[in-house]
Amino acid sequence: MNFIEFIDNAALLLVLSILSNNIQLRWLKREPLQSMALGLLYGLVAVTAMSIPMELQPGVIFDGRSVVLSLAGLFTSGPTTLIACVIAALWRVYLGGAGLFTGIGSIIISGMAGIIYRRAISRKVTHLTRGRLFLFGLSVHAILAMWFFTFPREIAILIVRQVFVPYLVVFPLATMLIGSFMEEQRERLQVEKDLENSEKRYRDLVSTLNEGVWEADADLVTTYVNPKIVEMLGYTPQEMLGHSVYDFIVPDEADNVRSHHLRRKQGISEQYETQFIRKDGSLIDVQLGVTPLVDEKGNFRGSLAGIQDISNLKAIQQELADQSRHLEDLVEERTRDLKDAQSQLIRAEKLATLGELAGGVGHELRNPLAVISNVVYLLKSSLPKSDANLLEYVEMIETETHNASSIINDLLNYSRIQPTEKEPAALSEVMAALLAKLPVPKNVTVENMLPADLPKATVNGQQVEMIFTNLISNAIEAMPKGGKLNISARVRGDNLTVSVTDTGVGISRKDLKKIFEPLYTTKPRGIGLGLAITSRLAELNNIKIRVKSQEGHGTTFSLDFLITA
Repeated sequence: MNFIEFIDNAALLLVLSILSNNIQLRWLKREPLQSMALGLLYGLVAVTAMSIPMELQPGVIFDGRSVVLSLAGLFTSGPTTLIACVIAALWRVYLGGAGLFTGIGSIIISGMAGIIYRRAISRKVTHLTRGRLFLFGLSVHAILAMWFFTFPREIAILIVRQVFVPYLVVFPLATMLIGSFMEEQRERLQVEKDLENSEKRYRDLVSTLNEGVWEADADLVTTYVNPKIVEMLGYTPQEMLGHSVYDFIVPDEADNVRSHHLRRKQGISEQYETQFIRKDGSLIDVQLGVTPLVDEKGNFRGSLAGIQDISNLKAIQQELADQSRHLEDLVEERTRDLKDAQSQLIRAEKLATLGELAGGVGHELRNPLAVISNVVYLLKSSLPKSDANLLEYVEMIETETHNASSIINDLLNYSRIQPTEKEPAALSEVMAALLAKLPVPKNVTVENMLPADLPKATVNGQQVEMIFTNLISNAIEAMPKGGKLNISARVRGDNLTVSVTDTGVGISRKDLKKIFEPLYTTKPRGIGLGLAITSRLAELNNIKIRVKSQEGHGTTFSLDFLITA
């Protein structure tokens, strides 16, 4: 018996398997077209197989149609199998002969067997092994062998003698081999299709993410960017692909990015913030979540970064920080105001008490001191000049009496401070008159630089003279070893500033805060009312006092007057 025809049929089936799987998984995706194309393919292969049959006698042929159509039922859909069976049946009718009825029946049995077996195992079996395929082929061709008895008796006996054994061996083996090849190819193509779909889903996901995605190779050369990062930076993908990441980062951040990249090579994933440069040159604050990429051998091949634009977040954080600082400043200012209010209240209470005390004590002490002064004068006049020790003691009494009188005058002046009428006053004249009668030590040089045409200020002249007297007296006392006293003026708009500057010992920063408080003094003599009186008089005359001092370098008191219109 010649098996060359069987071998030709097997080769034809191999071609069938390749074309079938490609049509199903690659070429045609739409179901109706796919079913029709596969049906035509299987039908034409069956026709071709019937065209190169092993002919037992005229009209009685054996070919690979049973393998073709059973595999069609097993691997394709019902419509595909039906189309293939119809084509094969029509061709068999065309061939005619004694085996027409049996041939058409074998076509129907082959297709139906494949469909029934596929449905029977579809819920239980996901992979068709060679053993299952061989049993399937053996079952189909055993049924067909029984169907051959529909031939006339003498032909059936001839078939049993010459074809039965090779038919039940070769065709099941062919079904197993071709089916196994088709199954493996189907699974491989299915894996490729799943991988392609997975990649598409990944690309679609990455493309629609509201987060930038940036992939770079081991040398930080850009290999992929999604639309979001392109939108963030204002470039096109073509302008970014193939370029180094360093081309898009702020130069100051280069070392930082380089150190992070070294950690990526060590397999470390991390998050950090940096700045990128947009195409228009502006900067964008971003947060990166970066993970290393490795090949199948575990070798580092690049990095994948998820990038978020945090410019708005940074702006909000900055605004919150500014608001927090502003709130802290407001709280601090309010606390300071409350402390000042409390201090002013305490000061007002002290001033009220001190005013009452000064008025009473001043009058009570002034008369006894006047008596003592008169007695001292008489003693100096009557004592012989030869008694030097006694004269020295008398002068000491006179000095201390003068100091006590000054203190009492301060007390009385403080108690008498009251709002008075104001009128335009020439400050240069007030200052000149004061300096003419104020005793100044010989080691102190006074420079009065107030011009005669200085604008007038609406003040009480006597109270302003008292202010000048206190400031100049303090300046002289601050220069026990001598120095320079400078009196100057400056006009700015409606403001006139008179400054009294000395080159004395200066005032410490701690004492500057308290020098205008009543009864506060750093001097060995006095009770600390001079500057308190000055401050109160300035307040009554709408004069602003400013002090600038540095220990060891002197002090400047500046008085800001409003010029008379």
